Amino acid sequence: MSWGQLLPAMIWVVIGSAIAAGAYNLGLGALNRPGPGLFPFVIGVGMAVISLSVTATAFRVAKVPALAAETRRALPVIAVVAALIFYTFALERIGFVLCTLLFLVTLLGVLGPSSWLVAITATAGITVSSYLIFAKLLKINLPIGPFGF
Repeated sequence: MSWGQLLPAMIWVVIGSAIAAGAYNLGLGALNRPGPGLFPFVIGVGMAVISLSVTATAFRVAKVPALAAETRRALPVIAVVAALIFYTFALERIGFVLCTLLFLVTLLGVLGPSSWLVAITATAGITVSSYLIFAKLLKINLPIGPFGF
């Protein structure tokens, strides 16, 4: 098992645990009168236990030198996920224009052309044109940041 299998297994342990915790808060009830959280709790615990066994196996078998190669291959995926999480939480706070600009610079800088100048130029064009299309032409209300755009 490689490091590339270890990270998803660890993520599924966290997801299964979160499902179990959320289901527990709904109430488990009793076996003769199950509550709304009993079935999701059992599923979440099952997911966490199975993923924990996969994680333990991966830790036993994984070789440390393989981490560098696996990490290099995973960097674009990590960058995309981090950029999407940032965009989701920052859109309302800093506004459409600035958030989209930062999001696209990250994506194009990491995944796109090799030159950051090309990435920044393309990002500015995409951001301005999407703002003009959505906000001005289609009259869609976009989140306005602290700078008024």
